[in-house]
Amino acid sequence: MSRATEAESIAEFWRWWTTTGGATVASAIEGKRPAAIAGEVSAQVHALHPDLAWETAAGDLTRHLLVVTAAGDGAVRALARRWLLAAPASDDTWSYADLRQPLLDPGTGSLVVAGEDIDFARTVVGARAVGNHLDVTVQHPAFAALGEDDRLQAAYLVLDAVAGEEAVECWLGEIAASTIAPLDAFPVQHLGVFVRTFARERQDDEGNPQWVLLRGTGPAGPVMALALSTLSCVIAPLFDTHVAIDLPYAGRTAEELPDPLALESLRTIEDRLVDRLGAAGLLVAAETSAGVRRLHFYVETDGAGAGLLAAQADSWGDGTADVTVTADPGWGEVAHLRS
Repeated sequence: MSRATEAESIAEFWRWWTTTGGATVASAIEGKRPAAIAGEVSAQVHALHPDLAWETAAGDLTRHLLVVTAAGDGAVRALARRWLLAAPASDDTWSYADLRQPLLDPGTGSLVVAGEDIDFARTVVGARAVGNHLDVTVQHPAFAALGEDDRLQAAYLVLDAVAGEEAVECWLGEIAASTIAPLDAFPVQHLGVFVRTFARERQDDEGNPQWVLLRGTGPAGPVMALALSTLSCVIAPLFDTHVAIDLPYAGRTAEELPDPLALESLRTIEDRLVDRLGAAGLLVAAETSAGVRRLHFYVETDGAGAGLLAAQADSWGDGTADVTVTADPGWGEVAHLRS
């Protein structure tokens, strides 16, 4: 879908919503007839993209909240955010979000998956810190009656409801659904606080991910990398294009890493690239090995970011900089650097 077609689809959704949709959906919810409008809302959302999901909930400051989300699919995360940016202002009835929000009282939550009731009061989790993410196991007695795919779907929905979709995408790693309670199990309603505490330890004072140092060995020898503590596209969903800038350097240590003079030059060009880019993109990682430093940037597909970076990279004086631009809405190009 072209950006122009996408923009028209978003505008059409909001025309429907502001003329009849919003009032009809609110009336159905308040009349306890949500099924009456499910088909129409699904049709409108799926006209934007069939992989988007939606739900309604109580808003923090409004009677209702409409969520249209990518549901973990990075390919449509930017679309969901552009849908939200085009939303009307919140009023007493409706507010809007592109990520599932945590329940105000998760202990009273429940959902139905494949005909089985999953009440959060009887749901437990185990959580284990692995680097900068938490591996989580979810268990509920009804999981024994569900198939593997349904159990995993239920686990994700429970986690989104308790911790919020943003926290799940940013800070949870491997997610498992078990028919047996893990040894370190605790009630799921406490998970949100647990994850928020874990995240704060890896964020700066403004809530942005901190930088972490990574070391390893690759095909060409030792690898040193700096990366944001979370490399999820959720932190900047509009930046859906990866720009890799490879900077060769001559001054090397015995491990083929930059010597002090080369390191100073690399830091200088990095600062210039970041300054030139400004708000048009984001540097998320830098990895160095075998005489080359690769800077990983993300920019918006139709924005000026890629061109700004390419122009500044031409100023690199220690060899020829190589710039590669790749569509990557799910940030797969930096998946190997997620710690």
